[in-house]
Amino acid sequence: MQKNLSSHPQRKPVRHGGLVGAVMLTSLLSVVPSIAQESESLTNAAADVIIVTAQKRPKNVSDVALSVSVIDNDALKAAGVTNIFDTIDLAPGVTGVNPSNELTQVSVRGIQTNDYGIGSDPAIGVFLDDVYLGRNENTATTFIDLERIEIVRGPQGALFGRATPGGAISLVTKKPSGEESLDGFASFGTRNRQKAYIVGNTPVTDSLSLRGSFYYDHEDGFISNIATGQEIGAEERVNGRLSVLHDDFLGGELQLTGWFEQFRGDALTYRNVDETFPGEEDDVTGPIDSDLVDPTEDRNIFGAIARYETPLSAGVLVSITSLVGYELDYLEDFDGTPDFLFNYGQYDEQHLLSQELRFVSGDDGPLSWFAGVIGYREKIGSTIVQSYDDGDLCVFYEIDDEVNCAPFAGSVTDTFIFADARNSGAAVYGEATYAFTDQFSMSAGLRYTYDDKHFVVNSPVPGGNLDPDDIGYIIDTGGTDVTRDASFHSVQPRVAATYDFGSGLSAFAVISRGDKPGGFDTFDPFAPAFNEETVWNYEIGSRGAAFDKALRWALSAFYYRYNDLQVLTTVGPRDIVQNAGSARGVGVEAEVTVAPTPFIDLQLSAAYVDAKYVDFVEAGDDFSGNRLSYTPELALAGLLSMQHPITGGIEAFFNSQASYQTRQHFSPVNSMFASQTAYALADLELGFRALDDGWSVSAFVENVADQGYIGFAQEGDEDENFGAYVALPGRPRVIGVNLAGEF
Repeated sequence: MQKNLSSHPQRKPVRHGGLVGAVMLTSLLSVVPSIAQESESLTNAAADVIIVTAQKRPKNVSDVALSVSVIDNDALKAAGVTNIFDTIDLAPGVTGVNPSNELTQVSVRGIQTNDYGIGSDPAIGVFLDDVYLGRNENTATTFIDLERIEIVRGPQGALFGRATPGGAISLVTKKPSGEESLDGFASFGTRNRQKAYIVGNTPVTDSLSLRGSFYYDHEDGFISNIATGQEIGAEERVNGRLSVLHDDFLGGELQLTGWFEQFRGDALTYRNVDETFPGEEDDVTGPIDSDLVDPTEDRNIFGAIARYETPLSAGVLVSITSLVGYELDYLEDFDGTPDFLFNYGQYDEQHLLSQELRFVSGDDGPLSWFAGVIGYREKIGSTIVQSYDDGDLCVFYEIDDEVNCAPFAGSVTDTFIFADARNSGAAVYGEATYAFTDQFSMSAGLRYTYDDKHFVVNSPVPGGNLDPDDIGYIIDTGGTDVTRDASFHSVQPRVAATYDFGSGLSAFAVISRGDKPGGFDTFDPFAPAFNEETVWNYEIGSRGAAFDKALRWALSAFYYRYNDLQVLTTVGPRDIVQNAGSARGVGVEAEVTVAPTPFIDLQLSAAYVDAKYVDFVEAGDDFSGNRLSYTPELALAGLLSMQHPITGGIEAFFNSQASYQTRQHFSPVNSMFASQTAYALADLELGFRALDDGWSVSAFVENVADQGYIGFAQEGDEDENFGAYVALPGRPRVIGVNLAGEF
């Protein structure tokens, strides 16, 4: 979990509207911030109405047939959320790790995307103001000025213009308004933690408004490199965003938004635990011993959106035009030793252009509906550089004895893979809901999609002193283009029903199908396209409230069955994408919010997920029956917020977050070595705020117990990854202060 519980000067009760079932009894400190409130919620939990727009119109969360958690701006600030990874633990059934922004692992009910090549698509859709961000590098952007986040679990193809077989995370930003405002925040802590942002809004004319934000974040490294004396794990990012709104443009509303982010940080850390290179087997969170002086992960992210809404007699027509993209410069020591066996570099550039048209009907009668069409074109270029010292590699692979290998020492060979992807596609989607009575309604939705993929790989014959056939990880196309083309079609239905029992109790049931297109493996250029993956999902759920809504709960149970699940596996020294025969998942999820007084908010969440491969045999190894990666069987989380009036409009406040999860595995192998045992984390914040003057000051501690854990691991032997063990330790304890103000 480990997020800064940043304070905010104007206190509002933190609410959540989720839907997910299970049982949970955690301590007061175990509570999940997957709970939210409507942006204009009152100061009493009993009066809150939680609004979601996943079905393309504002609805009370109790009226939608979705497993959804809604987190508003106040809750996001209290939880210190500034990026997608921070949303992990905000909703039951959502877990993951962030080993690098290139390889962010967000798992929803056991389904995740973990391919770092450019030939596949994400399993979890991330949308910013209804715009599909796509690849991990784009979704790693910073967001600090959100109205809310909606985390929807399960396949949602009928509700969104792009594939979302595992679920969707929808980010809704605050629109420019006609009011002057200026908010600022700064945080300082150990390991040279520096974080600051400012958000401003101003009207220009009666119909034209501007809203902008600026964000800066820096933190020093915390993993010692014995060979170089450096501290690895540092990162720094700068983000800027500007939005212009004209609310009377040709009879409609026009909003133009643009953003840019620059990230500079360190790449993944590898440690070698093969007996040939003894490493820190007993302390995988300890120092590394790498020859690479400057592990690099530099990334630029950019995007622009033009959104136009115009009212018509029967509803609203929405047009969304967008361009998003990124540039990546990445370099890591893949072998994890002080010898120069294999440095891996990847240099990407991507542009994704999309156009969407959507019509949303009015709510005058029992029938309401929406329909949309979207088209996209994507261009990605990737240059992969694999470098090694001929002498070191000669010894490692025992190509010759050390005496004969010695003359090659200091001779560096670079091998190249040039990959180019051209993707395009279109989809038609929509859903209709009919209210048969005031209590009972049914929805039926459908999405048809077509994706066309063109993929080219060229790997020149490597030079150097060694025969490429003696080196397992070399890809050689002879300097000629290997071209592959494939197209994919899918139909994704969704049927749902809701029933309102009255007195705050409702229930729903959903059957839906999800699909993710197939693609191509960057590191196996002669392999055919891997298949599209498909899933059928079945779930039921219930929401309720009692004691004048001071108590809220949301429960759900689900079962899904995947065919041809796309899985990243290690074959020799290379990671490639393959189709698992089938997988299934069953689970229950729950969220509970308790507000016994206007000054105490207690939010709890739990998820039990049993997700396993049913049929998965790879290279003679049978993984059938193994658990899906990044999926603990049990995960608990929570948030406790307390306030106490002091005098003169000053109040003290206390926030605490805690999470617990059982063992999670990081690969289909399910080895104990590439996994993290059960562990718990807790964060605390204590401070004062002036409700009328709009300032606050607080002290915080992240990872209070300085719990050591790994967020990502991948093991290897001499034939796989050079015996390198990839292990990214979680961030250690941070102590600091927060300052915030409204001007």
